[in-house]
Amino acid sequence: MVMTEQESVAERQGQEDPPVRRSRRASVLVVLGVVTALVVGGGGVTYARWDADLDARLAAAQDELSQAEVQLADVTQAGAAALESSKGKVADDQVRQTLADLLDDGVPGSASERGSRSDQITAITALASSTRTHAGEIEQATSAVSEARAAWELAQAQDGYDQALSDMVAAVDAAAAVLAGSEGKVADNQVRQDLADAIDAASAVREKAIASTVGALTAAAHAAAEATDAVTAATTATSQAQSAWQAEQDRIAAERAAAERAAAEQAAAAARKASASSSGSSAGGGRSASPSGSSGGGGGTSSAPRVHSPSGSNFGTGTAPECTTPSCGITF
Repeated sequence: MVMTEQESVAERQGQEDPPVRRSRRASVLVVLGVVTALVVGGGGVTYARWDADLDARLAAAQDELSQAEVQLADVTQAGAAALESSKGKVADDQVRQTLADLLDDGVPGSASERGSRSDQITAITALASSTRTHAGEIEQATSAVSEARAAWELAQAQDGYDQALSDMVAAVDAAAAVLAGSEGKVADNQVRQDLADAIDAASAVREKAIASTVGALTAAAHAAAEATDAVTAATTATSQAQSAWQAEQDRIAAERAAAERAAAEQAAAAARKASASSSGSSAGGGRSASPSGSSGGGGGTSSAPRVHSPSGSNFGTGTAPECTTPSCGITF
């Protein structure tokens, strides 16, 4: 008959002495105590490590959220500055509106402090991620606004330079006409030389290569404006000098014409006087031979006519005797 294991143990225990059984039992209890202590101690260490790991992960998540919030604050400040400085300085204001909308959104939210640490870690990590995403969107929109403003400013600088150059070309063309028209018509030719120098300086400004940057275009526009002012001033000075010269020429011509008129009038007066004198002399001779013996050709007392005496005894210078007969001969 085969004995079972339990029966075999029982038989051995029945065969052992009581002191031996007690010693064995004590040893078993010691071993069990040690094992229990080891198990409990190991579990405690494992829990402590797990707990510390949760704390570390929570702290890391909170630190990540803090950094994301700092990033969001920085880009929000930069975005607000870009939005303000670009007012009226972009071709299409929609790019500014996009940035304004993102800035109005503010912080994506907040993480709940309730729940287990694992839940808090999950919520904080998600919030940090959305915060960084929002910060990135604001940063991108800010860059778009800055680029739009830069493009607008470049276009404005180009337009300003083009206008300044056009004004300078017009001033040079007008100056060239004045320079050509004033040759030999100024009292001092230095004013024309100054105008020619100003034209040459403007031409040099026009031929200079300009980089396509706001700074370069702005500086070139300023140089063109200065050249235009110089050409305009020299043109005005030359025109005034020419006008002064022409006024002097007109004055001289007027004086010459006045002198010629005066001489002509004097000559005419002398001619009239001479003519009148000649006419007077002719008129005097006619009056001495007048049949009536009058000095005027009109009334007055007539002198006694000379009487021709047939015998001639009474002819002389005395008073003629009165003739009372129709047969008296009268000699004229």
